[in-house]
Amino acid sequence: MRLGTIGREASAGIIVGLSSVIYSLSYGALLFSGSLAPQVGYGITIALITAVIGALSGWFSDEKSFIAGPDSNTFSVQASMLAALGGGAAGPLHIDFTIGSVFLTSIMAALSFYLVARARLSSLVRYIPFSVMAGFLASTGWLMSSGALNIILGTPLTYAGFTTLFANPVRPELAFGVVVASVLFGLARRVPAAILIPLVMIVAAVAANLLLASGLCPESYCSRSAWMFARMQDVQWLPPWKVSGDLTALADLAQNLPSMLVVCFVGLLTILISVASLELNFHREFDLNRVLKVNAAAAGVSAALGGFIPLVSIGRTMLNKQTGGGALAGTIAAAMCVAMLLGAGQALAYVPKAALGGLVLFLGVGMLKQWLWDQRRATRPIEFAQIVLILVLVANYGFLVGFSAGLLISCIVFVISYSRVPLAELATNLSLFASSVVRPESETQTLRAHGAGTLLFRLGGYVFFGSASKIDAVFQALDSAVEGVVIDFSKVSGIDSSAVGVF
Repeated sequence: MRLGTIGREASAGIIVGLSSVIYSLSYGALLFSGSLAPQVGYGITIALITAVIGALSGWFSDEKSFIAGPDSNTFSVQASMLAALGGGAAGPLHIDFTIGSVFLTSIMAALSFYLVARARLSSLVRYIPFSVMAGFLASTGWLMSSGALNIILGTPLTYAGFTTLFANPVRPELAFGVVVASVLFGLARRVPAAILIPLVMIVAAVAANLLLASGLCPESYCSRSAWMFARMQDVQWLPPWKVSGDLTALADLAQNLPSMLVVCFVGLLTILISVASLELNFHREFDLNRVLKVNAAAAGVSAALGGFIPLVSIGRTMLNKQTGGGALAGTIAAAMCVAMLLGAGQALAYVPKAALGGLVLFLGVGMLKQWLWDQRRATRPIEFAQIVLILVLVANYGFLVGFSAGLLISCIVFVISYSRVPLAELATNLSLFASSVVRPESETQTLRAHGAGTLLFRLGGYVFFGSASKIDAVFQALDSAVEGVVIDFSKVSGIDSSAVGVF
């Protein structure tokens, strides 16, 4: 391997690893919130183990730059379930119960991913309309931009976030992050990303530390807590094989199997949609069944070590790809997460939030430009409206709501559009349609006498309730001169039961 390749992989791995650590801290805190907050060290450990296993999954994938890890969709659903389970008092049994729930959910997810891949059902996601996929990618860009602002200021792109920002608008760290993103935008077409991104990140980190050490910026604007990441809390680990096997706890866990299945379904949907969306960015198709099997194996290994379900991440994968990384970069990112587990979290105190936030902002705005701004001319107005609506719904209510609404709207648009397509390939009468059969003179005269009163319709495509109703409306409008109607179904590809009822 060339020295330049090693350098590119190393810089990409450090950037992705740092991003994975930050995500893990956030998701670990989310998982162990509320009554579980005193044991947040366990949550951070679970998230970091998930990040380690997920970062290594690129070695076994079609695309070596794939990065998996903790995901907001499954972690938020699991956190809601743990909040319901966490009504009891905190203590050793409570932690056993919580870790057991995470372990069982991960094992169920691994089995469900494998079974779907074994049944070869994952390709169904390819039938999702382009507008839904583009909306999903645009939403990812928005959430990355929101995450960038959250990294820099602790304030996401929400109404409440803007209210907080306007209440205290003088934020030098935000300006610093915007400068980092602007420099990346300005030089992106002139300097290769593999050189540009590490160089800008190093310069930004050195500049931020020198600024804080110089004392030139007042403490009210340049406090270290506002500019730098906090030192990571001490991690706590409870391996699954040490979890108490109390029968009462097992019975309580069994009662929550439906909630665990919901987590599995959300994870399955997230993987398939993420990979199908990445196909648009990478301009190639991936073996979805293989991707599911890799994620199933990753979930099983993560569960065995006390982690959660690693899912393919669009944001971290694109971060890895655009910084020139591959499977080796994923390994370096995994090593950084392991180092955090082993006590290297103190190094985070020297990393400026604005540098990482500026990079994430650069990537997020780039995705918004590609999948929102550029689509205003590349798609029909109705499709562009769908993309915008999905983006708005995802930004306010999450991916599942936006995705479900996108599918529903696409179905409605499809039905309306398809109902406008002429169903009859041929509409004539028998006097204008010559018979292909040699008939006796008497039958020929009968056809000539009555042919004009016998209508002929040759149907095509798929006949459903709406199109059958259109035919029924034609029948209702027939006058008394019509003696009969012949309907030819030879070109029909299919017909549903509702249309049969109309006929």
